[in-house]
Order: sequence, then C-alpha cells, then structure tokens
Amino acid sequence: MATILVVDDDEQMRSMLRQWAKQAGHQVLEAANGAAGIAAFEKNSPDLIITDIFMPESEGLGMIREVRKRHGNVKIIAMSSGSDTVPTAYALSETIKKIGGYDLILTGEETTDASTGHVGPGIAGHLDLPQVTYVSEVQIEDGTLRARRTAEDGTEWWQTKMPSLCTVNFGCNRPRSPSLTGKIRVKRGGVIVHWSCADVGIDPKKVGLLNSPTIVAKVDTIRLPARAGQIFTGEPKDAVQALLEALIRDRVIPR
Repeated sequence: MATILVVDDDEQMRSMLRQWAKQAGHQVLEAANGAAGIAAFEKNSPDLIITDIFMPESEGLGMIREVRKRHGNVKIIAMSSGSDTVPTAYALSETIKKIGGYDLILTGEETTDASTGHVGPGIAGHLDLPQVTYVSEVQIEDGTLRARRTAEDGTEWWQTKMPSLCTVNFGCNRPRSPSLTGKIRVKRGGVIVHWSCADVGIDPKKVGLLNSPTIVAKVDTIRLPARAGQIFTGEPKDAVQALLEALIRDRVIPR
C-alpha cells in the first residue's frame, strides 16, 4: 500500500482520484493548493504526489520545484486541463516529434478528459503509428511488440511492429526505484524542461481552448440524500417477510 498526496483545487477531481486510489488499496492525503501540498508533504512524506499544474492560490509548478529541491527522489505525476482531447493529442504528438528517436510510446489509458480515452489513440493517429489500447502486459522481441489487451469478456494478445504506441491500464507495471545517477541529476536540477508552443513549433491557435471542439460550459454536482438503513431481526422467515413488505412499500419491487 502506498500513501498518495492529491493536490488539486477542484474538489470533484480530488474526490475522483481519492476513490480511484482507495479502490487500489492506497492511503490518500489531500490538499487544495500548492502551499498546502508542500505542508502536507513535509508532515506525511507520501510515496507519490498527484498534482494539478494550474491552481488559483498557489500553482503546482512552484510546489513541484520546491519539493524536488528538498526531496529529489519523490515521485510526482503532474496534470492539467483546459483543452479537450483533440488539441491535447496534437500538442503531445508534435512534442514527441521534436524529441524523436522513439520505438515505443506508452501513455495512460485515459486522462482527465471525461474518461474518453482519446488522447493515446489521437497521438498514434498524428504520428501514423500502430496502436494497442488498454494494455496490461507488454513483451518486446526483435523489434516486435506483443501486448495483452483487456477486453470486455477477457484479454486478447495483439502483435505489431515497432515503432508503436500502447495505452496501458493502471497497475500494468511497478515503477522502478530511481538510480543513483538519476538522483544526482535531480539534485543538480534540469530534469523538468518547459517548452512553449514556439519551442516545439506549434501554432498557438491549434492548441488549448481555441482548438477544442468541446467546451464545458457548466458542471453540476448532484448530492444524493443520506440513506437510512434498516435492520430486520427475528426469525428468518419473519425477517424476510418484513423485508419484502418494505421493498414493496418503497416500490422497489412490484406487489
């Protein structure tokens, strides 16, 4: 079990990540901004930080820099929103082109894009790469990728030539421990690189909200009323009869 610190000003996002992590058996800590995130990290020393980049009071980048300065080997997942999957996939594919030299691209199963799972396939489309989605296991041999894909009724094995792209399920692998040289690099700085649209060669009009086909105009939170439990006691036959009458009375089952 790991301890995960979730830093996000959006309560709904924190709630979603909290449920996801707890279902996987992890302990979850929460903070609503970067300053609170730093305080929570210093107090609890979590194994992983999941943080939003843009927050109104204290943003995530400042928190990441400060935490990295104090504890270079901490694992951090940074995320952000603002555009939908179309410009996101385009921006990432152009950035991957700039980096170059790839044989296998691994992306998450889905991002915070309303769980549509479009970003990975979108990147593969822009780069004209074969893709395998919902992957739980990867094998590579002689330039060939074999991947176990999760399907509705089981799993499938897919095979393709590289370079290629896979979207992987949560728990697909266990992150390796940082190497000594990696720790030294972090201590010296320069691990996190910031690229603008100009650095990558992207037209700003093709990314962000300006190029998003979908715009979230409003988000409503539905709060369900508290449920009152009822326990039926007595002889099994009488308890079952009382339960059935209560379900009929509440119109859960027909008479």
